[in-house]
Amino acid sequence: MNEKKQAKIRKNNMRLYPIYRSISADVVFFYVIKIIFLTQIRNINLSDIVLAESAYGLFMIVLQIPAILLIQKLGKKKCVCISNIFNAIYVLIIMMSTNLVQLLIAEFISALCFSLKNIAEPSLLTISIPQSKEKGKIFSRIEGKGSSHYFYLDAITAMLSGFLYAVNPYIPFIASATISIIAFIISLGFTEPTTKEEKPSAQIDEYLLKLRGGFHFIFNSKRMRGLLLFSGVMWGIFCVYSTCRTSLLQEMQITPEIIGILSAIFGIASGIGSRKQNVLHEKFKNRTLSVLALTVIIAGILSGMIVILKIPFEVAIVLVTIAFILVKGFYGSFNGLINRYLGNFSTPKIIDQIYTANGIVQNLFRVVVGSLAAWILSKTTTSIALLIFGTTFLLIILMVLSYMKDKVGLKPEEYQESDIKQ
Repeated sequence: MNEKKQAKIRKNNMRLYPIYRSISADVVFFYVIKIIFLTQIRNINLSDIVLAESAYGLFMIVLQIPAILLIQKLGKKKCVCISNIFNAIYVLIIMMSTNLVQLLIAEFISALCFSLKNIAEPSLLTISIPQSKEKGKIFSRIEGKGSSHYFYLDAITAMLSGFLYAVNPYIPFIASATISIIAFIISLGFTEPTTKEEKPSAQIDEYLLKLRGGFHFIFNSKRMRGLLLFSGVMWGIFCVYSTCRTSLLQEMQITPEIIGILSAIFGIASGIGSRKQNVLHEKFKNRTLSVLALTVIIAGILSGMIVILKIPFEVAIVLVTIAFILVKGFYGSFNGLINRYLGNFSTPKIIDQIYTANGIVQNLFRVVVGSLAAWILSKTTTSIALLIFGTTFLLIILMVLSYMKDKVGLKPEEYQESDIKQ
């Protein structure tokens, strides 16, 4: 293809991506009513639901390498399209599930969906942005725009899903699957750019050899090790805080209706955080990840302490709400920023491996941290558990940030060549 046609393809992808991302980042109309539906309508034990959700992290780890091989074989655009079909299938299987086996099948389909999504989508956007000093900024702006719109949509549908569930418990699921199908239709509009580094498709064994070489570079680069370690720890923190948030509000004896409204507020905070990730980066520069991590962890500690100290209810609910607005706001910034930083200095031949490695590390931490969190929550209240989690996470993240200090956030000329080039 000539340069003019390639430029047109890239421009179209960058224009379409935020529209696509705004409805495809995750399922909507779903998470608020999922547990209620499965326990009340399908009569499935809560323990089986938690077990199936825990298996999701393991499935994600196992599927990372098959996912990248499939992306190599079919291409990024086709895998983006396929992932949305898997998302719709996942919702429909959940809607029809009556036992643990069916839930495990559903979580496997969801893991396959997001194994493809988490690699193919940011990779497609990265290779669609022309090389320049502003590439990282452009990535954050486009990703942030799409993700922020998704969080706003999620906030609206979180409120609507409760009312729709009251009319007919199946309506939110059908609406969720329908939006995934719409996302599939929009994804057909992408065109995968060709690059000078692309070569004819290799045999699987040859590609596995290249993949091994790519992972060797990633895990031997001090910069990449630091970013992946930070990404994994923070993803574990966000997952635990997500589990504890609703439980803490219930411990405070807040009604489900108010919890739904607060969930919408938190979703809006994520949207704003996602939209403002460039502002965050410009303000704090190479301290951005430190500010993000410490704010999130301290907010979690304070939310637990507020409930433990039994301060007046009106004051407590305001302070806990502010704490989780900060957590969700920085969560919205985190996804785009970590993909941006991981993608800096990358080339088309290594970008898929980078996002694959990030998926493996994030889900490894999710499984480990989630298992420990489940054990601690079975022994004590959510407020005390949050205090334990927060204090432990604070010590861990301080060690991670100390490790990263002279390895991440440097000027290009300050890195060793082995840290930024394969």
